[in-house]
Amino acid sequence: MLSLKDHFQDKDQLVTIYIGDDQTDEDAFSVLKDSRDISVLVSAGNQESQANYFLADVEAVNKFLKRLLEM
Repeated sequence: MLSLKDHFQDKDQLVTIYIGDDQTDEDAFSVLKDSRDISVLVSAGNQESQANYFLADVEAVNKFLKRLLEM
């Protein structure tokens, strides 16, 4: 997985946030699972996933990203 972290000197201070909504995102979720990075599946249903977190829909993603910007 390519990472922008490689371009920063203090890369241990950075966190990757990967948000996806289908099966094609599972490889990325799997790579991020055992790290301090964050993976989020956007899905209204109960589907099995390697993602660390779940959001129900695009509106929930927007709220999440707005809260991140407020930090």
